[in-house]
Amino acid sequence: MVPTHRVTVPAGNTLIGRERHLEVAQAQLERARRGSPVSVLVRGDAGLGKTRLASEISARADVAGLRVLAGRADDLDRGIPYAVFRDILARLRAGEEALPDSARALAQSLDVDAPMGGPATDAHLSLVYTRAVRMFRDLAARTPLLLTVEDAHLADADSLALLALLARLADIQMMTVVTLRPDRSGTARELERLLERLAGDGRGAIVEIAPLSREEIGLL
Repeated sequence: MVPTHRVTVPAGNTLIGRERHLEVAQAQLERARRGSPVSVLVRGDAGLGKTRLASEISARADVAGLRVLAGRADDLDRGIPYAVFRDILARLRAGEEALPDSARALAQSLDVDAPMGGPATDAHLSLVYTRAVRMFRDLAARTPLLLTVEDAHLADADSLALLALLARLADIQMMTVVTLRPDRSGTARELERLLERLAGDGRGAIVEIAPLSREEIGLL
């Protein structure tokens, strides 16, 4: 059991106008440290500071002793299956001398084992999901995790499906943070609904980013 303590962040690092958002994220972070799988959906239009807020959450998670895994979706990657998780693995590989065996196995299933010239087969989907779950369980067995995926509204369908699977798992000590623009009819809508449902079930929270007030802009 991870001992409970509250992370103290210098006041100079506080985000103007986002104090309440940070309180909500901090509460979920404390739950993750104690072993509960939780999620935070950070939702708002472009240019309102979703990335800055996610960066602050990651910094606090790092201070709290969580292992931070991060990936970002890009509209140029939509034709690449599991592009977000390829990004996560690349960052993981860059940060470690040796990848865990389960991480190498997942990377192989995304590349070497992928079907050639056609859609993924059920067998390949099962292989990817199994190896991804094993990797995250292996990593979380050492220390609680923070998984951050930015701009999920731009993600490919395969990444969204795998992310939804991981967010639903109840046996991984992991806080999942997803940033996206409101996506009422896009490919990320199902993931958005899932995170809303998890928050409603007490397994996470939703942070709605709105424009700053005149007073807050003045403080900036």
